[in-house]
Amino acid sequence: MSSNTLITYLRNWHLYLLVGTGFFLSHHLTAQSVATTAPQQKTETRSWEDSTLLNLFLPPLEIFLQTAETAPSVQRAEAFVKEQTHRLDATRKEWLNNFRLNTNYSYGSMGSMTESSATGQGTYFQYFGEEMSLYNVGGSITIPLDLFFGRQDRIKAGKAQIEQAKQEKALMIEQRKIAITELYAVAASQLRVLRANADANASGESTVKLSELEYLNGNLSFDEISRRKREYALAAASFEESKAMLFSTILRLELLTGIKLIK
Repeated sequence: MSSNTLITYLRNWHLYLLVGTGFFLSHHLTAQSVATTAPQQKTETRSWEDSTLLNLFLPPLEIFLQTAETAPSVQRAEAFVKEQTHRLDATRKEWLNNFRLNTNYSYGSMGSMTESSATGQGTYFQYFGEEMSLYNVGGSITIPLDLFFGRQDRIKAGKAQIEQAKQEKALMIEQRKIAITELYAVAASQLRVLRANADANASGESTVKLSELEYLNGNLSFDEISRRKREYALAAASFEESKAMLFSTILRLELLTGIKLIK
């Protein structure tokens, strides 16, 4: 191999090495950037969730209780009450079916034609007629025995059905208010627990960071820093659990009342 060929070969090999190294570094930096962005986005999302729940404000209970009467199930019960009321009105007016009124009117003309004949005069016809109007008005009434013996019972049954429908509606509203009150109390309690756990979690995180510095400086034993980290892990787990419980309760309260709490 000549010296020129060897030099050209070395130059090409050096160029390939530079290109490969550049590609590897570019790919490595891109992957590192993606890997860094994902945890950052996850951290931002978690921070937003923490801030939303910790700063959550529960309106007064009366506002939630007012929605109990506008729920679809309660509106359906109200419609049933109206239906029973209309049925009772129809029952009370059944006596009108016993009366009949009829009328008739006719108009026309009535005439007669006669044929006459005489000797020497032939046959001739005579017509007599006049216009006439005929009308009549009449009425009838029937008195069935059911009017005296069955009507009052049907009216009483209709009133009882209306009262039953009203009681069912009131019971439905009461049950809904009880469910709202229970969820509201649970949400208020869980919110207080969450804030307490958030303070404990923040305190534990600060303690662990200071403990790591003390451990590096030789002022803290390994057993002690391990114990503090375990306490912080328990506090963090309690904080996450309380967040999940409060979030579930708030969602159920929103579905039950239609009031949006988490924007």
